[in-house]
Formats: sequence, C-alpha cells, structure tokens
Amino acid sequence: MTLRTLLVALAITFSVSVLARSESDLAADVRSFTDGTASKYDTAGHPKAKGLEVTLQYPPSWQAKEGERPNVVQKFVSEHGGGLEVCTFLVKALPVVPSEADMADLFSEQSLPNLLPGGSRYIDGTLTKIDGQPAARIRAMRETQSAGMSLRSIEAHYFFQWRDRFGMFQCISGADMRRPLSEHAAHFDRMQAVFTQMALSIVIQSKWKD
Repeated sequence: MTLRTLLVALAITFSVSVLARSESDLAADVRSFTDGTASKYDTAGHPKAKGLEVTLQYPPSWQAKEGERPNVVQKFVSEHGGGLEVCTFLVKALPVVPSEADMADLFSEQSLPNLLPGGSRYIDGTLTKIDGQPAARIRAMRETQSAGMSLRSIEAHYFFQWRDRFGMFQCISGADMRRPLSEHAAHFDRMQAVFTQMALSIVIQSKWKD
C-alpha cells in the first residue's frame, strides 16, 4: 500500500467515525428530552428576564452560559460549550399589553419577516403556539464578518408573547462560508430535531402563577 493510499484510507475512516459519532451524539441529545436526562433552566430572578419566568430544557451535552448582550437572558452552546450551535433566550419589554387586534397583526403570515432582527434574511415561517400562547417559528440566514473570517449562520427563531413581555428563543448553526451551503443546510436540518425539542420544552411559568 502506497503512502497516498494509506492517507486516503485513514481520511475516509476518520470521516466515517466522526459522522457516526456525530449522529450518535445527536440521537442522545434528542433522547434526553424523553428519558429525563435533559438539563433544565429557569429564568426566575434573572434581571434580564424582566419578571417573566420561563423554564426550558436543553441536552446535557450542551452548556448554559450567561448572555453578555442586552436582553439576552441565557445562551446554550453545543458540545459542552465549544460547538457551533448556539441557542439564546431573550426577553423584551413592551410599552403596553397588546390588544387582541395588535396580537393578530403581530402574529400574522404577512408580519413574520418583520419579527427578524436586522441582518437576518427570511427564508420561511409559520404561525404556531408556545405553551398555548400565540407564537411564530421563522427560519432565516445571516452572513457576517468576524475577526477576518466570513461566517454563515442558518437560524431558527421562535417568538411568543405573554402580557407586556416578548420572548424570543433563537437557535443558530454556524459555519465558515467556505463550507458548501448544501452541506451546511443538511447539518442544520439534522440539528433542527434538537432545536425543536428545546422550543417544545418552553413553559411560561408566569402564566400559571398569575
């Protein structure tokens, strides 16, 4: 066996093992929501939560970290804090409690693109509910420059409202722009299973305590 052949064989073996391990880890992350091993986060007492108490669950292989930016209550990072998948929970205060008409306008098919933060490009979205409250799920994409690197993120945004508080749960999968978009999108689709479980775990505790 030539050196070139050996190196190719080793590269293939490494790629297959990484893929297998990745799929195995992903399955374990999804399973944690049904087997009782998922970690739990509670916003109670956090000043950035602005009095809104929400609980959510996340895989034990992810790490919860304090949000550095305004309105970011908490962020959750894959691969024990070293991964390229990040979910953040944000809370914004509304000036008044929206009327039913305001809510119908806010959570309408036509208004979905307007919910996105600046710089994110709308792909598609749907109306849904989170813990029984009107909500929306939007998929988007963003391209940024950071420290000399060109980065792409594919994003899943979940929005909901409770009284005069607006909650946002955002999950992104990041990659270098040199990574083929089709490959990145396929990875995001696989990660969506985890993102969905995290969003489904959201309980608006304030709703049940008021």
